[in-house]
Amino acid sequence: MKSLFNFFTILIIISATTSCSKDDIDQNNNLVGVWERNDFIDNTGYKLVFGSDNTGLKIHVIESSTGEIASSASPFKWELADNVVTIVTNDISQETYRINPEGQLVLSTAENSSFNKVSDDYSQYY
Repeated sequence: MKSLFNFFTILIIISATTSCSKDDIDQNNNLVGVWERNDFIDNTGYKLVFGSDNTGLKIHVIESSTGEIASSASPFKWELADNVVTIVTNDISQETYRINPEGQLVLSTAENSSFNKVSDDYSQYY
């Protein structure tokens, strides 16, 4: 019984130390925060907010010519592997982004659709 306990203790220690590499943790920490699309029209804004718990929000804001503002926020889940970010909405649809050498988040299907990180603090969105 004691050897079985020791075996499980060692197994837990090994799995805890090898489950996430330091690179994976650093990548996640670099992604977490608020990203803003930089090529939108003046009266329109589009943000991606990545939380540390692998959840996030897509925020779209439009200001009319009369000054009225309409916005929407859609929740999503995200995964990051090898500088490729996968966003899953409603457990069905997926979008993939990559982090380019300039540190921008770029939609894989549209190279001209890039986001710049504007803040590490996402607390006002959660």
